Amino acid sequence: MTTRRLILTLLCLVLSCVAAFSGPQLPTCTRRVTAAATWLLNSNSNSILIEYQQDCGRGEQHLSASLLEGNIVVYQRGTWLVDSIEVGDGSDPYFSYALIDTMQLVWTHNCEHGVLRGLQVQISSGTSAKLVEPLAEIEFGPEQLIAKIPVEWDEATESGKLLVSVRDDMWQPME
Repeated sequence: MTTRRLILTLLCLVLSCVAAFSGPQLPTCTRRVTAAATWLLNSNSNSILIEYQQDCGRGEQHLSASLLEGNIVVYQRGTWLVDSIEVGDGSDPYFSYALIDTMQLVWTHNCEHGVLRGLQVQISSGTSAKLVEPLAEIEFGPEQLIAKIPVEWDEATESGKLLVSVRDDMWQPME
């Protein structure tokens, strides 16, 4: 059994145990990961998925709860909606990419509060990422988070290879 297959088998087993002990309904993110792991396990595909906040929930199921230092994310800027209330600077919504550096977040059963900090990233050709010069720390709230993009990041070159191809038109405003 390959390492990849073993990891996916263990992931499916763990998530099945979580389902058994947490009741009949798993959070949306967990259901999506379980389905994706099962699909990968039963296929010869090397597909890796973009994780979208819209597929996750609030609070502890929020996408921000699964972020780690070094993740590449896409987040919303300009004006966006939080619980149907317009927030931001009043300009049209647009999107930026960031390399997560630190997080200071609190999750409850249905809320997430805090700040995500990182460095601005530029995506070129939909497959490579590079830090924007001059380096400047950025920060944004968990409500601005749109997706986590899988990447192989190289600290030495301050660049990364995206494991999926992305386009700017993939990102939609969040509500």
